[in-house]
Amino acid sequence: MNINSRLVAAIAAASIACATLCAQTTSPYSRFGFGTLSDNATSAQRQMGGVGYALGSGRSINVMNPASYSRIDSLTFLFDMGVDFTIFNRTQGDTRFSDNGGGLEYVTMQFPISKRIGASFGLLPFSSVGYAFGSEINNGSYTQQGSGGINQLYVGAAYNIVNGLSAGFNFSYLFGTNNNEVYINPDGGYSALFRQELQVRDFRVQFGLQYEQKIAADRYIGVGLVFAPGKDLLGSGRVIKYDVSSNENASGY
Repeated sequence: MNINSRLVAAIAAASIACATLCAQTTSPYSRFGFGTLSDNATSAQRQMGGVGYALGSGRSINVMNPASYSRIDSLTFLFDMGVDFTIFNRTQGDTRFSDNGGGLEYVTMQFPISKRIGASFGLLPFSSVGYAFGSEINNGSYTQQGSGGINQLYVGAAYNIVNGLSAGFNFSYLFGTNNNEVYINPDGGYSALFRQELQVRDFRVQFGLQYEQKIAADRYIGVGLVFAPGKDLLGSGRVIKYDVSSNENASGY
């Protein structure tokens, strides 16, 4: 299979994965903001403690710093797919809970364009929401739960400016929906469900620099820098109230 055939196959795999990404988190802290943000580390990087900003290798894909893409050999094509499984233990009062989550986490590929230019394309998680907890209140009970996440479809490239110094960028399209729900069940009254839906559709850009200096026959020291301009994410949101007992609902934006 030549490089062009591999490229087409990898793009098809990434497109199919769009419907199932991302791995579902199980943290109650994901109820805040856009959820639990991803570090975009691959499985190889997580085995090294999640390093990545200064890591440059022609044998693995490093999305954390797009400047690393120029390190790929001109005859090499890389494809990487990762899955995640998490067990989360928590305590609420005298009760202990154990939750688990996971799934397909990322699909990435990297390929050369010229001797000094490398590129990458793939699908990554940007954030994930997943939690469920509740407690008793005066004259009733309430439960909070959330699900969903935001994905990013990215394309990036890097240029080897001089030996040891590279610069690159990632351009991403962010999409996904977060759902946060509060279920109130009063004693002797109507139960109600409040659902907040946050849908994101926006673009994001990230820049990276890497410098590597040889200090011995088989040893190098490297530094990396990554910058993403701050911006408000565009999208839409709405809050829906369901009267569970009477099967009525009202919505607002």
